[in-house]
Amino acid sequence: MYPILATTLDSIGNLTRQVTAYKLSVFPEIEPLHGGLSVLFNLWTVLRRDADMPDAPEFSSHRLAIMAPGLKVTLIDVSDPNPWRFKIITEHGLVGTRDNKLVPGQYLVDIACNLRSRALMRDCMNVRETRRPSYQEVSTKIQGVQRRFMQLTLPLKIDETTTTIVIGTRKI
Repeated sequence: MYPILATTLDSIGNLTRQVTAYKLSVFPEIEPLHGGLSVLFNLWTVLRRDADMPDAPEFSSHRLAIMAPGLKVTLIDVSDPNPWRFKIITEHGLVGTRDNKLVPGQYLVDIACNLRSRALMRDCMNVRETRRPSYQEVSTKIQGVQRRFMQLTLPLKIDETTTTIVIGTRKI
């Protein structure tokens, strides 16, 4: 068993989301060496050089989606202080179904599933404020469909301010 930082359960009606947060130190033990999330984390690490996070303009989610098939990569603009104004920049790759897709320019608050919207805002806000990656196992039940995935959330910056969040997910 891996060391757990926290486990949370959120629900709205018959929708549920359970999140188990792990220390980043267990990432190499859980993730396959050449798997999509490892490729994402390695790219983030290389681009950050000696800084606490890489510059946003250097990061290409499209290139990463080609390098790491089976990984869904979502970039979210978190430059606005109000999490209700966080919005999707782009999304590449597939995890889940087409009705699960996020639309570029869409505000997180406008995502049809309120549970998912709140979770994304909370995850983005946490990583933006701490300026540190987050690694989680997520289990959801939405519209009767059970989904489990691993999620790696990484900060990017412009002029030392966290402006963009990268979320990589892979199905379990």
